[in-house]
Amino acid sequence: MKIAILSDIHANFEALQVVANNLEIWRPDIVFVAGDIINRGPFPNQCLQFILENKKEWKLVIGNHEEYVIAQAIPEYLKSREQKVLYQDSNWTYNQIGKNIEPIKNLPFLLDNDFHNRGMIRVTHASMLGTRGGIFPELSDEQIKERIGKPPAVFCVGHTHRPMIRRIDDTLIINAGSVGLPFDGNQQACYAKLTYNHNQWHGKIERCDYDVQSTLQGFFSTGYIDNGGPLVRIMLRELKQARSHLYQWTAIYKKDIVQGKISFENAVKEYIKVNNLDDITF
Repeated sequence: MKIAILSDIHANFEALQVVANNLEIWRPDIVFVAGDIINRGPFPNQCLQFILENKKEWKLVIGNHEEYVIAQAIPEYLKSREQKVLYQDSNWTYNQIGKNIEPIKNLPFLLDNDFHNRGMIRVTHASMLGTRGGIFPELSDEQIKERIGKPPAVFCVGHTHRPMIRRIDDTLIINAGSVGLPFDGNQQACYAKLTYNHNQWHGKIERCDYDVQSTLQGFFSTGYIDNGGPLVRIMLRELKQARSHLYQWTAIYKKDIVQGKISFENAVKEYIKVNNLDDITF
């Protein structure tokens, strides 16, 4: 039995295509996508349409970035200027995907699967705490137990963009990392392989080279960098470095922005300067 776990594609069509080609060779019995197909990248509609039209057999769950984009259809969600700017990238994505928004509205929070009595495999985006309560490598076993609830044989997630495989008691925990936006310092596309042999499930993290430069250029050619709001400039640097920056930026500046102490634009410029990100070439 062979199962592939993909997560956090983040509108990176180049990375998705390479992983899909890799799967054509490996030929898994089933493919799960653990959310965040879209947003935070330049090719949301291409990624979504590719999966909806060419990979209908893939099993999908919702991620927090699908939720952000779906929310753009709710007028009350963007009633403040801060909300409008903070989610301007999500609004850009919403306008890009058009009618393809409909299929993702009904994506489930989790999928439970019992494969031929080999134990329950549960797939969700982040954890049982919700689509934003992630499972990070530095968490203790006890902290992870709180996030998986009633333990299945295998618990598969993404969200953190940092791959991890750990066995806790009788549960194999797999964080598949990120296909399109890794945060572990490795630019390669990342996903997880799950196999069953010797009466036990085993996990492996797989990495694939892809044309990162083409995706970086896509930020400019698609209009994402110009029309997605100030935060897209930070997302661009996340892709280039394979490191998280948006979370740190939010922790530092969001409160001051809401209180009117600094503008979005200046907060982004300051973060880029302070962290020596302005000398990154694309």
